[in-house]
Amino acid sequence: MANFNPFRGYYPSPENAGNIAIDSYDNYSEQETKGILQNNPLSFINIIYKSKTTSIQDFYVQVRQRFNDFLKKKYLLQSSGVTYYIYKKTTGDHEYIGIIGLSDIKDLQSGLIKLHEQTLSKREYVLTQYLKEVKLNSEPIALVYEKKQKLSSFLQQYIQNTSSLLHFKDESTHTLWEVKNKTDIQFIQHEISTIDYLLVADGHHRIASSLRNFENNNDAPYFLSILFDHENVSIEPYSEGGKKYTFKEIKEITSQNKLLPPKSTWILPKLKTGLVIFDLQNWL
Repeated sequence: MANFNPFRGYYPSPENAGNIAIDSYDNYSEQETKGILQNNPLSFINIIYKSKTTSIQDFYVQVRQRFNDFLKKKYLLQSSGVTYYIYKKTTGDHEYIGIIGLSDIKDLQSGLIKLHEQTLSKREYVLTQYLKEVKLNSEPIALVYEKKQKLSSFLQQYIQNTSSLLHFKDESTHTLWEVKNKTDIQFIQHEISTIDYLLVADGHHRIASSLRNFENNNDAPYFLSILFDHENVSIEPYSEGGKKYTFKEIKEITSQNKLLPPKSTWILPKLKTGLVIFDLQNWL
């Protein structure tokens, strides 16, 4: 059964959240990155960018130093106790609600967590080295489970009756809540412990690098994840005219330890980097 733990995460100061959280770093062109570095000192890009003249080892050191600098300046804050985070993203008519916490590498090793696309060894290696040295997860891996009505009802009631931790808008609306009450934490943990299948919707290379880091370095048995029920995601063809897979079809394929052809699916929502951060060295 799935193991999913609360933790003391880091998140942007509420007044600066819209300036700090970014789309996936790979989405930015060199020119866009340069403009952000010049004009927005709060952007998370300031922590994770690498200049062409910086050696890889110096880059690793710089990322940690910049992260610590954001903490000192209180651009990033840490939760006062262990918590789950509930995240809601609203884009047009679509509303996506997920739970952020720490998933267990052993659930990937056992086959409870299923990948559905092949990864590139070279990219796995690069991300493994980054994780080994920097020890930060700054974007959760998206996992999908078959909907559980009691858990879904709890999440809806919680966000309706609880003040948010932060809220901001860009092309979409982003809201984050903390779940710190012990009874609520135990409920979430129990409900998720009954899950026997999780599909990797986004973050195939990052989860593969977490596995490599754990197996090669005996380090970091957990990774940052966000869990969505299957009715809370949109599964689209990666390119126009491609097959539109359903969650049920993907589950049937991956349960036989098979993979879809490369670039088969485009699963939404896509998540922000720097919205919730897991420091592998300081999370309890």
